[in-house]
Amino acid sequence: CKTRIMSWAEFLKPSREGLRKPEWFGFWGELYMLHSVLKPSLDYADSINSWIGVEGKKQDFTFNNSALEIKTTFSGDANMIRISSLDQLHKVTENLYLLHLHINYSNDPSALSLKDMYESIMNEIEGSDQLKTQFANKASKLYGKASDDQRETKFNFLGMEAYSVSDKFPKITSENMASAITAAKYNLNPSSLKPFLVDLNFEEVIK
Repeated sequence: CKTRIMSWAEFLKPSREGLRKPEWFGFWGELYMLHSVLKPSLDYADSINSWIGVEGKKQDFTFNNSALEIKTTFSGDANMIRISSLDQLHKVTENLYLLHLHINYSNDPSALSLKDMYESIMNEIEGSDQLKTQFANKASKLYGKASDDQRETKFNFLGMEAYSVSDKFPKITSENMASAITAAKYNLNPSSLKPFLVDLNFEEVIK
């Protein structure tokens, strides 16, 4: 109860200090997965339940035997996939997929902002107070911190690559590092990851 009250207090703070750019883009990518990618294959109850990255878990979304790690890159930035911890590519499920989303600023009618997706999801789950509370509680840490400008800025989804994080996938995790090394951040070059590209069927992954 205290955790939930604190998260709502954070959400309702009148001052919005703003997200760091990686947090902003990353949060947009995770909401886009909920709103536009997973929704056609799952109802919101299951997709929101699968969203665990905001709870500090290793990956962003997890299903029975598969997990998804989402990385979102702005088209004007260097085309690198930034891995921010030893846990992000540490497999705890049978299958782990790294999804690299590409976005750009846009005023197109189809473009989406954090506010667009947040309010759309809340409207879709209007009939369930429990589900609305669960979603708001998960989103509050980042949505509550975002500035008004960050909430309202619209992006176009340009495309996505999916990589299978197999045993041969280049990664740094606690499993292949000396125990004295407790943290690491590194970049992956997508052009070197082509052997691991997969055509991901989300319905099959979810099942």
